[in-house]
Amino acid sequence: MKVSPRTIKVKEKYLPRYISRWNIVGVGAGLKIKGGRVTNDEAVVFYVRRKLPKSRLKPHEVIPEELDGVLTDVVEVGTVKPALSEGPPPPRTERYRPIRGGISVGHFDAPGAGTLGGIVFDVDTGDPMIISNSHVIAKCGSAREGDSILQPAPSDGGDLDDCVGYLDRWAGVIFAWNYDNMTKNICELASLALEYLGRGDYYAMPARKPINTTDAAVARVAENVDYTTEIMGLGSPVGAREPEVNMVVYKSGRTTHVTKGLITDVDATFKVDYSGFVDTPDYYGARTIFTKQVVVKHEYGCFSWGGDSGSLVLTESLEVVGLLFARAEGITLVNPISEVTSKLNVRIV
Repeated sequence: MKVSPRTIKVKEKYLPRYISRWNIVGVGAGLKIKGGRVTNDEAVVFYVRRKLPKSRLKPHEVIPEELDGVLTDVVEVGTVKPALSEGPPPPRTERYRPIRGGISVGHFDAPGAGTLGGIVFDVDTGDPMIISNSHVIAKCGSAREGDSILQPAPSDGGDLDDCVGYLDRWAGVIFAWNYDNMTKNICELASLALEYLGRGDYYAMPARKPINTTDAAVARVAENVDYTTEIMGLGSPVGAREPEVNMVVYKSGRTTHVTKGLITDVDATFKVDYSGFVDTPDYYGARTIFTKQVVVKHEYGCFSWGGDSGSLVLTESLEVVGLLFARAEGITLVNPISEVTSKLNVRIV
């Protein structure tokens, strides 16, 4: 089911007005959820840190029930963060050969572990490539070409003897602190003022906001390493397709293994907080914005957890629709696969 151009147009019209509000972390064009169940009604969806009663909101903070004749919905999701590993290592942290999708992987000099999404192929040379997130194998863009990629990840016990590939290219994440010092200082002062006024969950951002569509990277498979295109517990992808709302999807990840979810939004803009995942030079922090994101609702139980970053997301017929990179309460964020393959110049099969 495709979201109508009208709903997307209304979302785009009101996005600038709402995305900077202190409690709103995302705005999308998807399906309305009523009584905990996904309906077939299209809506402009507002994702918030906390759902608050109207009595605690000022009149201008209340989301209207409709915008230009399109329904709205408010979904509580908390803070959106990358799905890098947390806590003690679960299964799938062992050494797997041949390498495949759904297992532990990481940069040789980075904390945490993510998921080896699968094996893709360089469009120009046909060489096999390991695909995952930039924050998993490229240190959010601060790594160097040729760096060793380990399976399992260092935090799961891997060392340089477990090198399975070499970082080749990435779509690095642009952060707010990449701006000039004057802009950063103004935003820092504005953020401090908002915190003093009781709006500490809000952060000021420059008018020219850092915009991302992908958190993705690929590494060339080392010559002495065997690989298979199989994704553990699912099978080998047969191709790629565009995601649609009401689409049931699957992923195979390091932490939660094979899980099932439901796409409820295919054109969402989100604030994502990378604090604790990258080194940040000042108070402004590693906060950034992602557009054109796919939202997977945890409709059938938990879809992802820390350590599942980098998993490919597929349909039941094994068509890849996206690359998992972040999560919040009850939802997972996915980069659309067309954006990923285009920026990295790779193909699925």
